[in-house]
Formats: sequence, C-alpha cells, structure tokens
Amino acid sequence: MILDKRTNRLIDINKDDYLSEDGKYVYINGVKEKETNVMPVGIQQIQTVDNYLKGNEKYEAQFKIDFKQIAKEMGFDAGDARIANIQYFNEDYVVLYISYHGKTIGTAGSVNVLIDLQKNKKQPTAYLVDLGIDD
Repeated sequence: MILDKRTNRLIDINKDDYLSEDGKYVYINGVKEKETNVMPVGIQQIQTVDNYLKGNEKYEAQFKIDFKQIAKEMGFDAGDARIANIQYFNEDYVVLYISYHGKTIGTAGSVNVLIDLQKNKKQPTAYLVDLGIDD
C-alpha cells in the first residue's frame, strides 16, 4: 500500500508491482509470477510513487534483463530460470536472485544481479555476484 499524500488515503498497488524498501519507488511488474516463480524478462521499468499514483508513463529507470544472457555470462549450462525475483530495491540499487534449471535435471547454478542505478538509470551497470542472498 502507498499513502497518497494529496488525498491522504492508502492506495493498493497492483499485485504485479513491487514497492521499494524506502516506499518511494515502484518496480512495474517486478513481482514473480506464482505459476513460474520467475519475474518477467525484458524491459524493466521503475517509477516514483508520485508518477505511479498519477498513472502516467514517466519512468525513473528503464532497462532490459535477459536471463539467458546472464546464464551465458556466468558460464551456466542452464535451461530456463527456475526462480527470479527482487531481493532488495531502492533508488540506487536493485538486487535480483536468479536460479537456473539444469538442462536435464537439477539446477545449473544461481547468481545475484546487482543493478547499479546511480550513474545512468537508462543504462545501469549490472554486476553478477554471489551475495549469499537467495529465495
């Protein structure tokens, strides 16, 4: 829920959207899908709470995530992502946890993706790391 300061009312956010730790930003479609345990791949969008409440399409940050490319960079002999979700999110950083299916059975590996939004929110720097943060 978000407090709309203009109307002093609590507003529910869309069930697919994710509110930042500080309550100032909304990650559009950032919630993992229940059926797959995986958040949507492709273009990712972040709005300020103010713009979210206005219902406009002004994004604070916009970037692309490609789970297959991340697996390739990590050297995983992987199938599809089996888990992919936001572990932490604020104005400057997004931390994702991604775990991959093995091609035949089991898991191929997992990784945290640290997305640094500080310098360029349209083309942020992504770091593939093991922070020990998982689902």
